[in-house]
Amino acid sequence: MANEENFQSGRTIALALAIGAGGTLVVGIQPLLLETLLTQGRLNASQLGWVATAEVLGMALGVLLGTRMLSGRKGRPIAAAAGLIMAVSNLATLFANEPLLIVCIRALTGAAEGVLPRKFLAVLLPIFRNPY
Repeated sequence: MANEENFQSGRTIALALAIGAGGTLVVGIQPLLLETLLTQGRLNASQLGWVATAEVLGMALGVLLGTRMLSGRKGRPIAAAAGLIMAVSNLATLFANEPLLIVCIRALTGAAEGVLPRKFLAVLLPIFRNPY
């Protein structure tokens, strides 16, 4: 029987898996997005490198901030806000035409993407440590 202290409902686990998957989708989607920005002429090859770097650095910052911010009861609203920021900033990328604006948007997206897998781990790690 599960320890009451570490118990997570099936719904919570499913939501954590969805959040974690959403936060890590960048690995598969980022190359497609960057290629589209390049072929549309909104970025050149040099600017493309800046965009990718900004997003990865944003993710690192998001992981660091997520570790500090997601502890305690504040975790759910912060994870929800990170998901919303990720969705809005991904949409904003579609409409941005200036390279510097695209770099800033992708850095913000990366930060949100960095927070989400941290929430996923916070929910699932106690289960793996003590499954019974």
